[in-house]
Amino acid sequence: MTDDVDTPAPGIGELDAGRFEAHLEQPFVIESDAIRLAATLVDCRTVPDAAGPDSTRTPFSLLLRADVDENHPLQNRQEFIACLEGLPEGTIEGLLIQRTLRPARRPPGCYFQILFN
Repeated sequence: MTDDVDTPAPGIGELDAGRFEAHLEQPFVIESDAIRLAATLVDCRTVPDAAGPDSTRTPFSLLLRADVDENHPLQNRQEFIACLEGLPEGTIEGLLIQRTLRPARRPPGCYFQILFN
């Protein structure tokens, strides 16, 4: 972002895996209903076999990890609509985020997945 200029965040349809790959192991914030959760982007993976005949990008998924806090409201939801803060381009809104089981070979934590088809 440039000084004193509001740059609109890219829309969901403009996103691709390349925007996130450079931000692995960096902090992000998930926000839903004014509830915020700090998380780290731990994986960004393309899923080319998920592309449909009208796809304009290669589908990809993000995996974020947060420290376990059994009392945190977002950690008690299986899925929710939220925004994601952390990209230099701005906040991405309207994301369906799903809580997922801890993947094998990953440290303990609370894991969330975002799929972009």
